[in-house]
Amino acid sequence: MQPPPPAVAPFYKANVLLVNTSDSARAALRTIAGILQERGFAIEKIDYDLSSIITKPRAYTKSGSHSMHILAITCKTGLRLTGQWRGTFGTFAVEERAAITNNASKQAFAEIEAVGKAYPGGALRYDYQP
Repeated sequence: MQPPPPAVAPFYKANVLLVNTSDSARAALRTIAGILQERGFAIEKIDYDLSSIITKPRAYTKSGSHSMHILAITCKTGLRLTGQWRGTFGTFAVEERAAITNNASKQAFAEIEAVGKAYPGGALRYDYQP
């Protein structure tokens, strides 16, 4: 059974944001690196051979108790953005992929979405990866 195609609107459990662009892989990585830095993310590694960027963890909640990093990988149609977040709730620690699910994860995915929306001329698509 074929998975459904990426959606043009956010949906429950979406955890991948595709940014469709006609830019070359190298240009797309340079552009997304600039956007990430403008949004306060520090770049941990840019790998032009693997066509990917990973950021250092950054706090994304006002309390600072949650942090996340973003991974950008080039694909046939542009960029694929995902994220991983960590948080503490009292003495309980959680780490999971950013997705449109619970409140903390949804906030982390909103950060990814803001990065994608800032890509000049990029068309967004939402997807789920198990």
